[in-house]
Parts: sequence; structure tokens; C-alpha cells
Amino acid sequence: MCYGSIAKCMLNGTREMTIHAGNSGNIIIQSKNFNSSTKVTLYKSEDGKVYGVFKNNETREIILPDEARERIQNRTKAKLQNENITLNENGEYEVQTRKQARLIWMIKVNEKSQFSVDAETGEVTHERNSWWGFLAKDTQEN
Repeated sequence: MCYGSIAKCMLNGTREMTIHAGNSGNIIIQSKNFNSSTKVTLYKSEDGKVYGVFKNNETREIILPDEARERIQNRTKAKLQNENITLNENGEYEVQTRKQARLIWMIKVNEKSQFSVDAETGEVTHERNSWWGFLAKDTQEN
């Protein structure tokens, strides 16, 4: 295992992914200024695709953290803030965030939300909001 090192990879000639290996054993992936942490082994193929090795030694192609965030953004249409993105050993991005909403359609609030995004397909598989979320409506991003 590599500690305290940084690797930069060009993907498809247009995108850059930066990987930081730290003392905690976590790997931090950065793409388009969005960070994600993981303990999953990642590698880049010769054709520029990124793969992860998950539970039971299963290898799958994955999307990058910024793409997972974009899928959530497209689903909610609310402005997302303070995202914490983790790629787990099951092949899902777990995203904890706050999104702008209006409580009872009048009071502006930041609602806590949790999402799961399939790292292979990019499909949002789970969404959990605050218990009072049924009283709030997401506000459109400017």
C-alpha cells in the first residue's frame, strides 16, 4: 500500500482524476473539484476507463464522484451543499449532503439528505431526507 502519495490520471484525454493516498488507509479521489474517499482498489485501463475491485474480488467499471453528484443534482434540482461522497465496498457512492428547500413552501431551510448511487450505472438507488422532508419542497438551483 502507498502512503502519502499523489497520482494524476488523464481519462479519455479530457478529464483528470487525482488520487491521494493518506495515512488513514483511505484513498481520496478528486475529479472536477469534487472529492470522494474509498478503501476500494482502483485502477485505470489502457482505454482510459476507471475500474474498482469490490466485495468478493468483483471488478467493475465505475463513474467518477463528480458524475455521481451530477446524477443526484439532476434528480433533485435543488442546490446541493457540503457533499460528503464515499465509494463503499458494495460498489455504491454514499452521498451525504444538504439541499436547499422551503419548509411549508415559505421558510428557506437546508435539508439533510442521503443518497446512494450505483457506481457502475450511475443510477440513484436510494434517497433519504430529514423526517420533516414531506413538509418541504426543494428549491430550484439558480
